[in-house]
Amino acid sequence: MAKEPGRSSPAGKILVKEAPEMLAIAHWTGQIPRRPPLPDGVSVSQLIALGSRRKRSKVYWMIAKSEEEVSTVSTVGKMFRLLGVLLVNAFYRFCRHEHCFVVVLNFNRLIGFTGYTWDQPISIVKAGLLIYAILYEILAIVAIAFFDPGPVSIDQQFGMIFVMNTGLMCVIIWVLLALQRRDLDLVLNRLMELQRQAADDRRRQYIWRINCLSLVFLVQNLVQIIIWNNAVDYSCPLQVFRSEIVDRLNVVCYPLAMTLLSLMFVYTIILISAILPALSIEFLVLGEDFQRIFDNIGPLFETARNANSNWTKLENKMKSCIRRHQELLTLAELLQLRLKLFFLFNLMVDFFLITFSCFQFGRSRRSDSPRYMYSAFAAVTATINLLMFGKMCDQLETHVSSIKRHLYSSNWVDRLVYSRVFSPRYKNFRKLMLIVMERTERKVGFTCGNFYAMSLTTCWSVLQFCYSVFTLLLSVFE
Repeated sequence: MAKEPGRSSPAGKILVKEAPEMLAIAHWTGQIPRRPPLPDGVSVSQLIALGSRRKRSKVYWMIAKSEEEVSTVSTVGKMFRLLGVLLVNAFYRFCRHEHCFVVVLNFNRLIGFTGYTWDQPISIVKAGLLIYAILYEILAIVAIAFFDPGPVSIDQQFGMIFVMNTGLMCVIIWVLLALQRRDLDLVLNRLMELQRQAADDRRRQYIWRINCLSLVFLVQNLVQIIIWNNAVDYSCPLQVFRSEIVDRLNVVCYPLAMTLLSLMFVYTIILISAILPALSIEFLVLGEDFQRIFDNIGPLFETARNANSNWTKLENKMKSCIRRHQELLTLAELLQLRLKLFFLFNLMVDFFLITFSCFQFGRSRRSDSPRYMYSAFAAVTATINLLMFGKMCDQLETHVSSIKRHLYSSNWVDRLVYSRVFSPRYKNFRKLMLIVMERTERKVGFTCGNFYAMSLTTCWSVLQFCYSVFTLLLSVFE
């Protein structure tokens, strides 16, 4: 058995006088993973026993400190690894979804107008927040109606009126869609069901794009809300009361109300911007199915083998496509009827946002960075929103009218051969083709309150009008 070194021995002198043995103890007691070598013939217990009391206490303190640091690093590392895994899994599920309403359904839990179950506390909180936002907007309207504009600057007056008008329109848009929630749920659920039942590569590439577009638009608007609350606090309509209590309450109430009103508007935008492209996808896929209607169909002339079963298979495919076409047209007409006022008020909100933001951008200085940043960001966001809806409506109209082109390109001239035996079938099939082509001649006809056609041309005209009003305001107030 090895003899323990004493204090007067060379090994003892090294252990007592030199400081590195304290770290060695920490390493060799398992507190730090990396372990330096000990002197020959010396154990950990001997290393501790040979040190003085003061050194032993210092050693224990270093061990505790090392354990705390390692524990902290380990905990933070685990949290980051867990967060990374969760983000990767969420992104994977997001990419593999079979429908394009992922963002809408998750956002609906926060500020939507469906899914209320009064036995759950979250629904009560959700309804309470919505009622609070609406009551705050009503109070803002009352304040603007009775305030004295004398001691208030022009910029502040303009900002207060803008906040009141846009908030009112956000509430109106949300309420308009809430009143049509049954028809919108019908359209959304049917489109979701179609995408789930026929999940193929053709739909997935478009579904991925729509989900990404909705997510980017949501993040963009959330950033705008954050900048809004930091930049436009001077435009609170309740400041006209000139009350210290109201001003103190507004420190919390105003940002919360503006955030809720903005989220209500963003929810309606994301909902409609997901439904319209989803319907466009179905018309596009249907057109491709019409174009390939003769694929995997054998010869149809009377002397061909299995000609009767080939005709039956072709007729079944045609009837299936026609039923889908009729169903999609019904959904499109239902949307056209329910979204008239939505498009009208959405144009008005975008008009106010673009005009006010450009006017604020023209009058603000670069030194006022939050207001300057918000003005530029809000103008860009509202312009994208305006042009996006015009493009979506035009795209839907294009895909609806392209059905006839796809059907005519189905190689029916070569494949659809007339024969005396199958003459009734031949005539009936030709008649069905003509009916489908004639039906696609009629447009869906999205409008803004029956006043203007909702198209990219109309949106461009609104942008031109915004520029005219913006230049007029600059010339008047400068």
